Amino acid sequence: MKNRGLDRFDLVIGAFLVASYVAVGMMPFAPQKFGDGFFHPEAKTLAQAVRGSAPWTDVGIARAPAPVVYYAIPYLMVPPGSSENRYWQAAFIWTAAWMVVCLCLIRRIGDELGGPLTGKLSAILSLLTPFWAYYSYGINAEPPAFLGVVLFTYGWLRWQGPAQEPGRSSRWAWLAAGGLCLFVLSRPNALLLLIFALLAAARMYRIGNPDAIRAARSTVQVVAVTALIVAASYAVVRALPRYQQVDYFVWVMFPGAFQYRSEPWDWRYWDKVRRKGSADYEAWDRTYKEIGRQAKDSGVPTYDLLKKWLLRDIVHNPGAWIRMAGVRTLALHVSLVNSQRPEAFRVGPVSGWVVNLVFHVLVNAVNLLLIAGALWFLFDRRRNLASYWPLWGPWLSLLVFHAVVYAEPRYLFPSRPGITVMAAAALTPATARLCARFRDRLCARTALISGAQDRSEMMTSVSVTRNEERS
Repeated sequence: MKNRGLDRFDLVIGAFLVASYVAVGMMPFAPQKFGDGFFHPEAKTLAQAVRGSAPWTDVGIARAPAPVVYYAIPYLMVPPGSSENRYWQAAFIWTAAWMVVCLCLIRRIGDELGGPLTGKLSAILSLLTPFWAYYSYGINAEPPAFLGVVLFTYGWLRWQGPAQEPGRSSRWAWLAAGGLCLFVLSRPNALLLLIFALLAAARMYRIGNPDAIRAARSTVQVVAVTALIVAASYAVVRALPRYQQVDYFVWVMFPGAFQYRSEPWDWRYWDKVRRKGSADYEAWDRTYKEIGRQAKDSGVPTYDLLKKWLLRDIVHNPGAWIRMAGVRTLALHVSLVNSQRPEAFRVGPVSGWVVNLVFHVLVNAVNLLLIAGALWFLFDRRRNLASYWPLWGPWLSLLVFHAVVYAEPRYLFPSRPGITVMAAAALTPATARLCARFRDRLCARTALISGAQDRSEMMTSVSVTRNEERS
């Protein structure tokens, strides 16, 4: 029976998630509190304008609109004149609460997909990595994008449930569309998902059975609604008094042209401090400065010169770009902590190098398990792959974009709900067998103990009877 309300298992996994926040907070590494420095000031200004303590002429959005609105909501609760840390605390509590909701919904997504055991296994697998807590400590686009994927996937599965299910109604369709909009408006590079969704719909139309055709029509509907809402959102952003949007594609792709180019195994974070001594980073810095000088001398905007340089490099060095895309595909699935040196991981008498090694081995072993399970799920259902696009679509869309442009493992965080649920579904049969074997052994042991107790009681009774006869 599918679980709808909260139960004891929800309370337990919620407590474990809260404990993971405490554990991550005690670790020597953490993301930057205010992320890339874009969403926090924009959300703060928006909240102040809504409250009437700042003019609307100061409101502007430079990147994705959804994170700005997402963080502006808790900022409305912060008194004017508060410290920056007070704003960060409000954002952290807001995100942590939503992550608990997401964990409960991921359990129910697994429940909808494969039954109660799949649901519980999805929640347990989700808790095996600290990324939930880690990314909640920073004001970035990843948490709202993650929430969007969870809401979309849950709404989609409830919407596409059995026709006789009384709970299926249009509200699940709107939840799916709203979640998909939140995802795309948090990570605009995820627009590729809409293309993959339409390709999946075309495939389902070709299959031709009633369920596939219904899912195809639903896919077209949710894509159309999402496209309209996204277009309207960006029209509103352009109408803001301080419209600041620029095309970040070229600015992000230019360092990507040097990432892993001559140093394919140097996976340090791309900045001056942590990339010290890197040939690729020095080549990027040198080339960027040279293009800047050319722009100053010629009067041509730097953006245009960067675009020409990228196009010329792709044409003349296609092999290098293919090789870098392959390395980025691998690097996106490997979690590395670059914010602290290994010595900072020291725990009591245990060397920081040892703790650092054990931490990375365990985290990436779980990653490998989830990816292998998700791939097995897709292979096992390859004949009906298109109907599962809400699960693999976010993963594929983010992976394709960042493999080509620029890679950081955090960019794949919003795709984890689908990866985790697919892995849980793939591992459910083996888990069920293990549980059955454990129950059988427990029952056998209980029967053995019970039999021994019965024999002991019988012997005691016989002994008492003989003593009475002798008396």
